[in-house]
Amino acid sequence: MRISLPKFIWLCEIYEENNLSKEKCNGIIVLDSTGGNSLSSVILYILNDKNFITDGMDWIQYRPIPHLKSGHTNII
Repeated sequence: MRISLPKFIWLCEIYEENNLSKEKCNGIIVLDSTGGNSLSSVILYILNDKNFITDGMDWIQYRPIPHLKSGHTNII
């Protein structure tokens, strides 16, 4: 089995201003840095308790993450 994976990625943490000093991350985005300037470069996008899903062209849905309570800010 062969899986094509990116060679380089960007990992971005998302913080609300008041949580930055507390080191409480609100979200994370993982991007394929070699993938160009489109949604197809988005590998993972989580914000608070939701995982956002893209088909490479548009945001198609978001799914709640069961083990995270709404408002829970420490994702990582």
